[in-house]
Amino acid sequence: MKNLSHYLALLGIIVLGTALRFWHLDLKPLWMDEVITTLFSLGKNYNDIPLDLVFPLNYLESIFTLKPGVTCSQIAYTVATQSTHPPLFFCLMYQWLNFFHFESLHSLTWKLRALPALAGVVTIAAIYYLNRVGFSPAAGLAGAAIMAVSPFAIYLSQEARHYTLPMLLITLALLGFIQIQQHLSRQEQPSYFLWFFWIVINSIGFYVHYFSIIAFCAQVIILISNKEEVKNNSRPGINSAEKTIELNPVDRNTKPENKPPISLLSTSSYPTFSLSPSLPLLLLPFAFLIPGIMTLIGYSRQGETDWLKLVNPIAPLYQTLAGWAVFYISLPVEKQPLWVQVPAAILMIIFVGWLGWNLWLNVKQIGSCCQTKMATKMLVDFIVVVLIFFIVIVYIFDKDITLAPRYNYVYFPALCALLGATCIRDRKIKLEERKFTYSFFIILLVGILSSVFVTSNFAFQKPYHPHKAVKDMSINSAIPLLVAVGYNNFQDVALGLSFALELRKVSPPSTPDVYLAFLQRNSLDIAPPISGYQSVWQSLSRLQNLPAGQLNLWVVGAGLGRQDYPLHLSLSGKSSESYGVERICNIDLNHYHTVGVSYQLYRCY
Repeated sequence: MKNLSHYLALLGIIVLGTALRFWHLDLKPLWMDEVITTLFSLGKNYNDIPLDLVFPLNYLESIFTLKPGVTCSQIAYTVATQSTHPPLFFCLMYQWLNFFHFESLHSLTWKLRALPALAGVVTIAAIYYLNRVGFSPAAGLAGAAIMAVSPFAIYLSQEARHYTLPMLLITLALLGFIQIQQHLSRQEQPSYFLWFFWIVINSIGFYVHYFSIIAFCAQVIILISNKEEVKNNSRPGINSAEKTIELNPVDRNTKPENKPPISLLSTSSYPTFSLSPSLPLLLLPFAFLIPGIMTLIGYSRQGETDWLKLVNPIAPLYQTLAGWAVFYISLPVEKQPLWVQVPAAILMIIFVGWLGWNLWLNVKQIGSCCQTKMATKMLVDFIVVVLIFFIVIVYIFDKDITLAPRYNYVYFPALCALLGATCIRDRKIKLEERKFTYSFFIILLVGILSSVFVTSNFAFQKPYHPHKAVKDMSINSAIPLLVAVGYNNFQDVALGLSFALELRKVSPPSTPDVYLAFLQRNSLDIAPPISGYQSVWQSLSRLQNLPAGQLNLWVVGAGLGRQDYPLHLSLSGKSSESYGVERICNIDLNHYHTVGVSYQLYRCY
């Protein structure tokens, strides 16, 4: 009966996690990075987008249509030449969309995000099994529940990007990692099947997201360093029972034969074992890793990663803390009135302080329990080593990856597992009889509330806010509209397409003509930034196939401030109704906006 209730609880947790991940899945607009995913996942590339000419909004149907018969090798070539990511996720997405017979833009957002959401659901089950193996069945339920309601996990699951899939793979790799250590701690060689599982999972991760390399290297470092630690701490002539420090007074009355074989507070962390026979297996994934590292080094020098350039050496410290805060609480603080932001921020700080203090105390406690010490140390070490890798990337390679909290997915499963393991009330009774702490239910309630805010677009809002931009551009809906995007790279094009897709979604059939134009600009490295847009202003004056009469022109200008937009622009009048009549476009100073990128209205007559 206990087993039945246990698995019913697990089923309930998975159902809750599934509901939160699929609720309002398509509410938020696709943003720039998701548009990049969409193109590659449909078997398309940037060559399929009309550049430096005008095209109507309804042409998006042609751009965002699944291209039949595309192979994974073709997608891999496209991704290698037009992106900075490994190809496997995009190959899987192509097969996913092909399976669902993707045909129109109507269901595009939901179908794109469904696969990452599904991977997020499977991660809940993976965390359960990780904690069950490393700690206890009760800790498995707690870890799964925390993952299920984490607003950070919900946010990643509702992104049409490759974050939940590598997070799942890292969770499974940690499961193999813990099991390998358990075998070695019993002076047993792990089975070849276990090594195979661990190698395959890590190797797949390399080709889903390059940050999986960090997770793998952290695991290898810990396994090897534990072996060296045992060598240094082992002293002949002293048996493990003599080195054991008793956990509590109750243990003094325990008969020797009932004592655990080793305490976690012994002078060595683990019993002596030999890793040497398994060393080739341990290092085998590096054979799959080398091509990825060489590619990653090449990508790090490309312009697409310039946005990660370290500007303020102090910023990574508070950005990391902010990233930790939203793991388990996320209240409305983005684009909200001050009277909402201030109380929400204060509540978040109080909760995070309380949670952090409790986590610190409880991790020390489970780290001193003979049944949970090994798994605790392995997971803590994993988090620490990954953070060291992050520091190296930030300060040595000059790439501030703390700017984007999503990259914390690398160590988030280990933190969830640890937090779940600390939510057990009494560690002196049998593992299967342990109860949850009151703090566990507080974390659960706060997580559910935060997840509702995330799914309702009050928290973790999409970058560049396509919905707000389109709302601003939709004034005077009776007048034809032209959106001109200055582009210098493919990311600028993807940003413009995210605005266009949102325009397509909100525009009723009776809306007048809406047109798009991607116009090449020069690099903004030159000063002033306006100099990079001279080619854009010239291209506007040569555009063809525009409607005659009055026109609203919105110029999307990355890097331009309010003062950088010229007061007047010339627009070609070449159309079927009028030919060779140049129109003057006057700036509307009341309609300058910025959402991470600026856009300015011009009224053309």
